[in-house]
Amino acid sequence: MGNRLSKIYTRTGDDGTTGLGDGTRVPKDGPRVEAYGTVDELNSTIGVLLAVPALPDTVISCLTEIQHELFDMGGELCIPGTQAIQAERIVQLGGVAEGTAKVVAQRSQVLDYPLTLTSGAEHVSALSDSLAHFGRTARIGIEELDDLGDKDGADVLTEVSRGIDKWLWFVEAHQQASS
Repeated sequence: MGNRLSKIYTRTGDDGTTGLGDGTRVPKDGPRVEAYGTVDELNSTIGVLLAVPALPDTVISCLTEIQHELFDMGGELCIPGTQAIQAERIVQLGGVAEGTAKVVAQRSQVLDYPLTLTSGAEHVSALSDSLAHFGRTARIGIEELDDLGDKDGADVLTEVSRGIDKWLWFVEAHQQASS
């Protein structure tokens, strides 16, 4: 087993910029960084949901598939002009974790996941709320990328938005069928 890196400090972001997967430096609050950060936040929220005991296998399977797709999409978003990049290549291309969990949590726009939920129906409802919020955030990102002339990024985020809308429909249909 290789060495696990839990913290990486490069000091290259002290000027308010961050590196994309291709080495390009961009503002940390730029729309592309916001886009892949939002994708990552949703992926993390789904990870929390997957930790809930006694989720039906069909829900686990769907959420796991969503996570894999979102991870790949985040990788595509962090490298301008790249399509269908494998997530594992991000590390090979020099991508690194930036910041700590606390910093990520402070910057997060994802809705806080309620920790007091006890029933499966409550968890499905919370997932529905998170998906709907993320869908709205993705659509804002599409407009921002489009306004900046980043058609490739806007197209990628449009595809993310379509996928989220599909999964939101699935979750809401499950809610209606259960009531």
